[in-house]
Amino acid sequence: MVQIPGSMNVKELYGEATGLLSRWPGGNLPNHGPLDNARNAADAKGIANLGVSDPETIALRQEVEQAWLWECAVNRSGPRKMTYACVAVSLLIMFVVGSLYVFYNQGAALLAEMQTLSAKQPDRRFGQLERQLLVARSDLFEAAEGAADCPEGTHPCPQSTENAIDELAQEASYALLHELRDLNLSLSSLEARKNDFQKLATSPVPGLGRLWNWASDLWHRAISSEAEAAGDSGQGAAGAVISGPNDKLSTTFTTNHFCARQDSGPGSSAQAVEFDRYPIVLGMDMKEIVRQACDYSLRYTSMTVPSVNLWALQVKGIIAPYAAWILPALFACLGAMIYFLRLLVDPTQPSPRVNRLVHRMALAALAGVIAGWFWEPAFGSNSEFQAAGLGLFTFAFVIGFSIEIFFSLLDRFVELSSSAISRLGN
Repeated sequence: MVQIPGSMNVKELYGEATGLLSRWPGGNLPNHGPLDNARNAADAKGIANLGVSDPETIALRQEVEQAWLWECAVNRSGPRKMTYACVAVSLLIMFVVGSLYVFYNQGAALLAEMQTLSAKQPDRRFGQLERQLLVARSDLFEAAEGAADCPEGTHPCPQSTENAIDELAQEASYALLHELRDLNLSLSSLEARKNDFQKLATSPVPGLGRLWNWASDLWHRAISSEAEAAGDSGQGAAGAVISGPNDKLSTTFTTNHFCARQDSGPGSSAQAVEFDRYPIVLGMDMKEIVRQACDYSLRYTSMTVPSVNLWALQVKGIIAPYAAWILPALFACLGAMIYFLRLLVDPTQPSPRVNRLVHRMALAALAGVIAGWFWEPAFGSNSEFQAAGLGLFTFAFVIGFSIEIFFSLLDRFVELSSSAISRLGN
């Protein structure tokens, strides 16, 4: 049995009666006449003068309850297209929100790792390790050559001194080599994951990438057909750029390109590495630096270590819109859909109408975006929000589910702003 909540006052009853009469004009509503008479009677008596126990209020409540009961029966007995639509839209929003949330968390974790590595100044440390290893290697080989020059059977022979130098050089070389290789591996792994993340940014929702590629192929085919029809195919062929073997030099420098040339045999078509063309930089022979990188399969050298700060800025630029407005708006829409699904579960409530559904979702999305703007200055450092475990996305979901919270916050901001403005003259 549908019943009017006891908390509804006369003004709310009058508004509900007006809404029912506007939704079901003419003879569509069975008690259209009695409901209109009860509303007119309450209006004639004066809404502000009516109490809960007045005959006009009781009659208005009864007629609204009858109209609610009929509307609920009509919506429940009719086709359930609205229910199916709400469920389908909810599942779609949940899939999109889940995919984008995983994508955002992946980018946030990658950004945190980049910032941690950038604080250690990897480019400077890479150069230090590189130069120290080069010196340690030279000491190691000199010690080995000195030990080999000692004639066999000669007494006394400085064997112990040379062995001590050899062991120290070996330990220093091993420690430096392990640290250098670990840093090289960290940089190369981070660069690979950054490139994968940038590729994923073009289609963060699974399945939409194929749809986008299909639409892009259709677009390019249409442009190509138009160009061929206009006779521009010859000009396009003449203006084409032919890639050569040295095109990789324009991208991020790595030693793999030169090491592959060094390892190529005499019969290979690849050019030999010209190490002699590398200059002396601050007393360091760069050809020895590159040769050392090739010997230990290092991807970078001290002169070609990429900027981790630049990587961090690129990743931050990708995930910033998701944190600012995309995910807050979608989480708020998901909260609004949960609110309507709750209404569908309640048998005493009529099914929501399409205009109400669209209006509520649009309002929830706007509220989520505005909450994202206010989050850091207003709630980011609030201890009560932190104690409750409320983050921006959780707060946006709650706002979408109960939009009254958002309006209460806006009213509170208006009061604070008004009181602050009133104190300006004082």
